[in-house]
Amino acid sequence: MLEVSLKSISLKQAETRRKILSDISLEFLTKNIYVLLGANGSGKSIFLKSLTGLLNKNDFDVNGEIFFLDQNILRLPNNELNILRQRHFRYVFQDSISSFDPLRKFKYYFKLLKYFNLEKINQTLDRLLLPDYNFISNRYPYEVSVGQAQRISLALAVLAMPNILLLDEPTSAVDSANITLLALLLKEYCKNHDSIIIVVTHDDIFASNISDNIKLLKHGSVENYELKRTAESSKEGKD
Repeated sequence: MLEVSLKSISLKQAETRRKILSDISLEFLTKNIYVLLGANGSGKSIFLKSLTGLLNKNDFDVNGEIFFLDQNILRLPNNELNILRQRHFRYVFQDSISSFDPLRKFKYYFKLLKYFNLEKINQTLDRLLLPDYNFISNRYPYEVSVGQAQRISLALAVLAMPNILLLDEPTSAVDSANITLLALLLKEYCKNHDSIIIVVTHDDIFASNISDNIKLLKHGSVENYELKRTAESSKEGKD
């Protein structure tokens, strides 16, 4: 379980503070996919980064508590926070290419996986319409497209089998076919693992296809969101 109780997140501006988010209380349970919808600039990425203590303390004031494994993430020393992130969290950034070291081939990141299983790696890459490991592993980040980098980042995150998977606008650089595959992969992963998946997006159709637990981030706080099923998701529910 991940328990979030944020009184406020403010951007530091000289001697003033500009409040971005306030009064957010959410509880995330395992084997569930949660979606936070919101327009561009609504603070979705800021909220997601706050969950793992990624917001720069020189730029942001975060007031509240975020509990995971009986530890308040916002109060952990940096060394303990880094260990917690490495063991339990994976974050897929919207700008996936920038999250990779341009001087390292993708082989480096696959070798960091706790369990290196070539067959499983190739299966995951294939499901995301990516070339196999032998091809991908010998490429540098600048040698793939933005969409491919985003899907490689997602593949690495899923293969790491985290307790909490955080996705920032995962459909921003992929086409409709890959969005469908992404939805299927996330639902299957959630079903087979005791994990929590949290997605922030402005794509309400994608949201309705992957989750029944949807909130709307608007005017700096969270509101309930009425789920609108697409024809595809409605049919899926009847099967």
